[in-house]
Amino acid sequence: PAEDRQNWQTLQRMADEKVVLSREYYEGVMMNRNRYMADRSSLCICYLVRFRGGTASTVRYAIRNRQINVINLAFTATITLF
Repeated sequence: PAEDRQNWQTLQRMADEKVVLSREYYEGVMMNRNRYMADRSSLCICYLVRFRGGTASTVRYAIRNRQINVINLAFTATITLF
């Protein structure tokens, strides 16, 4: 929708930095974006209420593969691995 495009353009103008991982949409592009962010993070802050789908997959990746702590704002709790 036009409103979403306008919001997207506003966010891009306000951003300090922009990283473009792909100019084309393809199956898995969102997963690659999420892993890119997790791979460069020292902490994962999420709002996770369902333990399936893209957000849940990213949180699992952050915990299992990156071994970083997760703060889930949906439960205001911290999942600590250490």
